[in-house]
Order: sequence, then C-alpha cells, then structure tokens
Amino acid sequence: MRDAKSLIGGKAWSSGDGIAVIPLTTPTLPPATTTNAFLVGRRDFLVVEPASPYEGEQERLWALVAKRLAGGGRCVGIAVTHHHPDHVGGLNPLLRRLSAPLMAHGKTAELIRPMRPVDRFLEDGDWIDLEGEACVRVFHTPGHARGHLCFYHPESGSMIVGDMLASVGTILITPEEGNMADYLASLARLKEVGATKLLPAHGTALLDPKSAVDGTISHRLAREAKVLQALMRHPHGRSLQSLLPEVYDDTPILYHKWAALSLESHLIKLVKDEKVVIHGESGYLLSAPGRS
Repeated sequence: MRDAKSLIGGKAWSSGDGIAVIPLTTPTLPPATTTNAFLVGRRDFLVVEPASPYEGEQERLWALVAKRLAGGGRCVGIAVTHHHPDHVGGLNPLLRRLSAPLMAHGKTAELIRPMRPVDRFLEDGDWIDLEGEACVRVFHTPGHARGHLCFYHPESGSMIVGDMLASVGTILITPEEGNMADYLASLARLKEVGATKLLPAHGTALLDPKSAVDGTISHRLAREAKVLQALMRHPHGRSLQSLLPEVYDDTPILYHKWAALSLESHLIKLVKDEKVVIHGESGYLLSAPGRS
C-alpha cells in the first residue's frame, strides 16, 4: 500500500471556457479512486470540492490556486456539493492558506460544523458572483444527500454535478442520508437546466447531458422493476437480505454491502408509492387491495 502522502491523482485538465478540473486521489467508494476538484472562472474564481485528505494531493490543488493568485486572480469562495469525506477532506488545509468564505447548503453546514463553520449558506436559485464574468447559479439537488448542490456556469454551459451522476460506477443512495424519490426528481430537474456538459465528482465530463441523465434514471427504474418482479415470484414475502442476491445478481458480491443500502432505499420508495407493503415477519410483499 502506498504512503498517503505519495498518492497522485489524475492530471489536471480544462473543461473549456474557464473551468479547470483536477482529479484528486480520495478514499472514495470503488470503483472510483479520485474526486474532481474545480476552479471555476478565469480571473476571479470559485474553488469547488477541496476533496482530498492526503497531503500530497492538497499540495497539487494549492499549486493551481497559488498560480491563479500570483497572476492577479481572486478567490471568491470555496464551495462544496455536500458533506461526504471524499468531497471535503482537504477543506481545512485549504482554508488555512486561503482567506475566502466557505459556502454550502444549510443541511451540509450542520454536518460539517465540527470541521468548519460555513460563512455563506447557499439556497436553490442563488448566484455566486464572478466579477467580470457570468455568475455561477446554485441548484439544490437532494437525493444522494439532503444538502446536495450543483453549480451551473452559464458562460461555458458546464454544470458541476457532484454525486448526482458519475462516469465511473453508480451513485449510492442510502436510507440514512439519501432519498430515492428525491434523487430521481433531482435528476429529472437537471435536464431542464440546459447545460451542454456535466462535470461529475468521479470520472470524466459527460458530454451528452440528456442521455447521461436519462440513462441513470432508466437504470434506477430498471432496478426498481427487478424488486417488483422478485416480489411477484415470492408472494409470501421476502426479507431485504433474501432479495439482495436476486435483485443485484449483476453486481459482484464484493459490492453487496453497498447494494443492500440502495435496495433498502428502493424499498422505502416503493412502500411510500404503495406498491409494496411491510407485512409483519413476512417482510416485503407486493401491495394488494385490502392488504394492510
């Protein structure tokens, strides 16, 4: 195993029109190994996702920030999409070097308060001003996390989507922190923005936003259909653990502990949709007229 200080993520690249992307190695869920950090803006700039807890990766991000500052740039703030460690791991080291306000949704602020108080609470529809350029628009997109935000840069047509989508693996929706119905609604809303490029936290740019969003929604609905089909084959009820290998038969067993969380989130949604009921010791059953 490599020393954490020697971990090196991907090479920094530009998404075009004023957004720099630097993949930083983070302790994220497999198959992803990095989390993208972003510098948005040509002169004035916004840092999004100071992700890595590893010193060497923090230095790589700082080198890009310091270069902008040396060239006369001004950092207008540091923003996070949500509170997960692979998104905020480098927050404090960056703020110790950089005098800039920390920005996050209020629900995220509650969760990272022990790490750092938030200076500006962002809400859906807010704008972050980049002097002399088009601003960054804030979208509240709950589902993966209650305080999840996306950031749209109209000048470039690019939208930073955090953990709403990924080009590597799929997004985990857990019962404790997420909500499957909210997630699907937030995905549908992304299509209305009109972005020409989606920049996820994990992986490369998604250049066909509509197809990326529709594909993710279709994947979730197909998984939901597998749950219903499995329950149809077992009318006397199934437990979550007995459903897991049947519903996730296409997923390596190595990932089943995370698949179980997604399955529970699907079942919670199906119960709320009144398509499934919880029936005593029988577990989950298909809903039927007269059954309670």
